[in-house]
Amino acid sequence: MPVNLIEIVLGGVVLKRLATPDQAVGRPAALMAGLLLAGALTAAVGALLAGWFYAALGVSGFGALWRAWFAAHAIGSLLVLPAGLLMVSFKRIRHDRDRLDRMALDLHRLYETPPSLMHSVEVTLHAIADGVVSLDDTGRITYLNPVAEQLLGWPLAEARGLAFGHVVRLFDQASGQPLPNPIERCLSGQAGAEVSHEAMLRDRSGR
Repeated sequence: MPVNLIEIVLGGVVLKRLATPDQAVGRPAALMAGLLLAGALTAAVGALLAGWFYAALGVSGFGALWRAWFAAHAIGSLLVLPAGLLMVSFKRIRHDRDRLDRMALDLHRLYETPPSLMHSVEVTLHAIADGVVSLDDTGRITYLNPVAEQLLGWPLAEARGLAFGHVVRLFDQASGQPLPNPIERCLSGQAGAEVSHEAMLRDRSGR
């Protein structure tokens, strides 16, 4: 049984070189050639080991030679077995490599998507009637829509990269005193900050 299994594995490898599976169905000669070549390979290994056993053990007679050939053939078949296992492993590695290549391609496409997606978001924010301010994770301005530019008196080109508190200036409506920066409170790890209803916004010129 192990010998037959090895012959089938090796025959499949040889057959792959001679014809495709579809062609093999209509080409019995190719199928037989693959099986015969696989059987010949294991038989050749067995014959070589049989000769070695025969010389090493000093056996004589047809019966002893037959037993030596049979044992050598079985051992030779087992020696050939790792070749089939390695071929299966190589095929699996190749499949995994192809899968990793596809994953890398998907990630590459994913990283290429944000610019176009960001453009769509900016187009939407550009048309909103309210002021929109976008910040990075350090509290610095990355985007102002046109309404925010008008309210703050800062064009986006000048405001980009500046701290939120430097551009967005909040004051108490009753006392006129500056209010704490709500963004700094959030970035410091404290609870979310709310802006008082009595707060008023002053633009770049102080109006």
